[in-house]
Order: sequence, then C-alpha cells, then structure tokens
Amino acid sequence: MTPFELVEPATLGEALALLDLDDPDVRPIAGGTALILMMKSGLYRPQRLVSLRVLGPAISSVAETPEGGLEIGAMAVTKPRASKGCS
Repeated sequence: MTPFELVEPATLGEALALLDLDDPDVRPIAGGTALILMMKSGLYRPQRLVSLRVLGPAISSVAETPEGGLEIGAMAVTKPRASKGCS
C-alpha cells in the first residue's frame, strides 16, 4: 500500500477546504473499510485521506429543506425497523 497522509479536520469548513473532488490524490474517509481494501489492492493510491470521523454529528443528519426536499448528510445511516413478529 502506498504511504499516505491522514488529516483529521475539526470542522466541516476545514474538511471542505482540504477536499478537492477533482484531485484523485485526496479522498475523504469515514468508516474506511472499502477504501482501505481498494488501497491495499492498488485500485486507489491517494496521497492524503481526510477523516470525517470527528465530523460525524455535523454531517449525519437528515432534515427537510425549506423547499420541501430532503438534505441527507454524508454520514447519515438507517436503522432497521423493529420487526412485528408473526401472529
């Protein structure tokens, strides 16, 4: 695996300043399992990973927009519904 720099920004603004979607050498990382596996296999060789772990609460919400749409944060997850057993 190619050596890389891991950056952990404290704010969303810092993370956005570090990320460049047009630069293949910079990748965001949240959980990271898939990305790390792709890096080990040589599919990706980023020079810098920008960790979103600390930003979790700021980017994990789902909210309605004033226009009636939904804004889904990059780290939003779904929770399984409780099953209602068969009767």
